[in-house]
Amino acid sequence: MEATESPVDQLITHAEDYLKTRQQLTQHVITEKVVVLTSTLVTAYLLFVFFAFAALFASLGLAMWISNRMQDSFAGYWIVASGYLILGIIMVLLRNVALKNPFMNAMVRSIYNEKNND
Repeated sequence: MEATESPVDQLITHAEDYLKTRQQLTQHVITEKVVVLTSTLVTAYLLFVFFAFAALFASLGLAMWISNRMQDSFAGYWIVASGYLILGIIMVLLRNVALKNPFMNAMVRSIYNEKNND
């Protein structure tokens, strides 16, 4: 004869299965969110590097052009450096509003973005 499980034993078995499945689902969701966030950060870093090099060479070209126009070897470099200094000061003053909060909001949105919200 086959021994049947009592309803309590069946309930415990189903609860254990449910909890294991729920734990695996949570691990998969967390893994997906970490992968998405990491790929977003790597992409942003690479874009930053490319644009930084473009800005560097554009700044050097602008500095040379200004130096040529002013007939002074270093004036263009000082003018471009002063422009960057002014932009740096503005960014320091507005860092929370212009940098910190938008980046934090974008990261939180990326983490909590549900693809299948339908």
